Amino acid sequence: MGRRQVAVMDSGKVRAAATRQLRTLLSRYDMGQMEAQAHEVEIIQFFVGVVRDMTAPLSQRIECGNHVLDRARGKPAAKAQVEVVESAGADGEGEEIIAIRATAELYQRLDDLVRRGVPPDEWPEDVRQIAGSLAASYEENPA
Repeated sequence: MGRRQVAVMDSGKVRAAATRQLRTLLSRYDMGQMEAQAHEVEIIQFFVGVVRDMTAPLSQRIECGNHVLDRARGKPAAKAQVEVVESAGADGEGEEIIAIRATAELYQRLDDLVRRGVPPDEWPEDVRQIAGSLAASYEENPA
């Protein structure tokens, strides 16, 4: 049998090291959040109770219902603010926007034909070209 090495440490130093390690671990967590999570079910039950209380004002019932749904499903994503700027300037931006709209319309027509179950040989030529380029891009870059 081989030799065994045994480390002998002062129990006070071990306790101090363990305390430092525990403090480091706990500093990573929000203790208020952990306390709130301990009462999470009770709070949700309170909100549900307010929603079901027909004597409560409608605005409070709606707000409590939204709180429950936010916890159950997550808050809905904010809608993106999109501003379309049309320009018919000399730099050709107007033509670019027209081309983008035409392409979007072709994709919409393709989607409509596929949903209706129209066979590809009955599609208009411009829609077949879009479908072919779309299929080629999927073949080049499979998901």
